Amino acid sequence: MRGVSEVTSAVVLMAITLAALTSVLGYYGRAMGDAWFSLQRDKQIEEYVSGVKVEAFERGGTVWLYNYGWNEAVIELVEVDGLPCPWNATDVDTGSPTNSVRPGSLVALSLGQQGQNVTIYLKGGLVVRP
Repeated sequence: MRGVSEVTSAVVLMAITLAALTSVLGYYGRAMGDAWFSLQRDKQIEEYVSGVKVEAFERGGTVWLYNYGWNEAVIELVEVDGLPCPWNATDVDTGSPTNSVRPGSLVALSLGQQGQNVTIYLKGGLVVRP
């Protein structure tokens, strides 16, 4: 009878420990999910308010920018590896030099130097990274 009591108390202790651990991990998971959702929501609100949603990708040494928004995105600064970099932008539709990305247009951004981390700062505080 004494052996059954010890086994029962060990099982009860394990059940209590698992329940506590599950509740703590569940709370942590919800908190992390809420934080991630909040960050994404803030970014989406910023894009909506500004009317600018620029996506960037890099291919063949050129950074390509496309504006999915409804307002023009003006390029203020380009940094490569944290340092300001000279750049030239060409509107692919017209072939003319530009310093902005019109809504629904594609722009080829040629950089004066190569590096690992390219950061593009747009007017209004928006930041784009390919």
